[in-house]
Amino acid sequence: MPPGQADPAEGAHVRPNDSKSFNSNVQLLFEELELATKWRRPSILVAVCKSALTQNKAQRQLEKQLTRLGHAVVSLEVDRDHADVPARITELGNLDSTFFFVSNLDQGGGEDGKAVYRALNMQRETFVEQHIKAVFWLTPSEASNLPRHAPDFWAFRHRVIEFATPRSTTRKSLPAGVLLWRLQRSGESAGEARKVIEAQESLLSQLPEGPESTAQRIELYEILGQLHWRLGEAARALDALSRGLAIAKTEQLADARAWLLNGVAIISYERRDFDKSHEIYTEILADRPQDGFLWMNLAVTLSALGRNREALFRSEQALKMAPADLRMWTAAGHLRAFAGKIDEAVIHFRKAADLVPGAAAPHTAIAVCYSLMGLQDEALRELALAVEASATDTTFTEACRQAIAGNGDRALVTLREALGRGELTAVDIQRDPNLAALLLPNQLTSLTA
Repeated sequence: MPPGQADPAEGAHVRPNDSKSFNSNVQLLFEELELATKWRRPSILVAVCKSALTQNKAQRQLEKQLTRLGHAVVSLEVDRDHADVPARITELGNLDSTFFFVSNLDQGGGEDGKAVYRALNMQRETFVEQHIKAVFWLTPSEASNLPRHAPDFWAFRHRVIEFATPRSTTRKSLPAGVLLWRLQRSGESAGEARKVIEAQESLLSQLPEGPESTAQRIELYEILGQLHWRLGEAARALDALSRGLAIAKTEQLADARAWLLNGVAIISYERRDFDKSHEIYTEILADRPQDGFLWMNLAVTLSALGRNREALFRSEQALKMAPADLRMWTAAGHLRAFAGKIDEAVIHFRKAADLVPGAAAPHTAIAVCYSLMGLQDEALRELALAVEASATDTTFTEACRQAIAGNGDRALVTLREALGRGELTAVDIQRDPNLAALLLPNQLTSLTA
């Protein structure tokens, strides 16, 4: 085996010490290609990117460094009509001073879509004999397929660099804060929520018992249920919702019953009774098939049950029913981020930001996505837009900034100090999807235990 080549027995696994920061990984690729040029030897590099945005930025940055030294860079995207990568490279000539970026291997042609892998495997010697210097930009799926379908070519690789996700959640379900209540509240503090509860209870006690107050009474119970849930008081929330449901059932008010049951489903979800939550949404959607908000909540529940493909389908169905709602696009974005579809998540969060230009939440969520891609600079710039939009630097924003910068311990201190000052509660932290993405589950548990 030639010096510097990896042992094929390693399979598709990337060595842990090859998983570095974004800039370090680009620099490693550059140095490998620079040395190959200096010593006039081949260089077959594999760069694994979990996001198209990460890949595009890495390619641009590496190409900029190479062209600055006077080298030519040729990008070859594989498709059904251009699957023979070795032939395409040798046809171009001037191989000593040209670097090749190869991508889209899974679009490789042939009846089974694997023609590109066969071409690489059969003509592997060409890369060594012609001193070809190439970077193969692969998705995780392609990184798995390459050693499987082109094992001999894989044995000739010189190095594998993974643009790994530096922080990712190992949670099996999105936090309950992603789920949507019918009434959109302004994010009041715990103290403010307590005052509203007192006012609503006072108003409820003053209402007459006749049918003229039925609708208002039910709505007050829904508000009380949501507020008690906001404070983490699940039992009181369920009591309020149950009282409203008793009235709605008696009066046969289907709409009111649906939204009260939505609250019950959210509480069931947070208690991790996903089956019950799913059962409730299935029941009420049978009578309200055009309610996009309920479909979105069902999608989140399906994700918690491990039915991600159906969850994503239902979320798209929900968006068609409420295409101009910020909360819907934000929920759909979090659903995709959790499913590992970070590029799609960014698109959904961008749509939310376009719908409400002054909203901070979409920019914070985009910042988290960039962080998950390893794009720290972009993440911090997006977080600055969130601060600009909200005209305030909140505790959550500061904690996200510290986590994005790689200082998770400092983020925990910031959150713990805010808890001590009463600026936020344990349930605020537990329900925040951005913190769930940036911090490890045991870190969040240490704050809320």
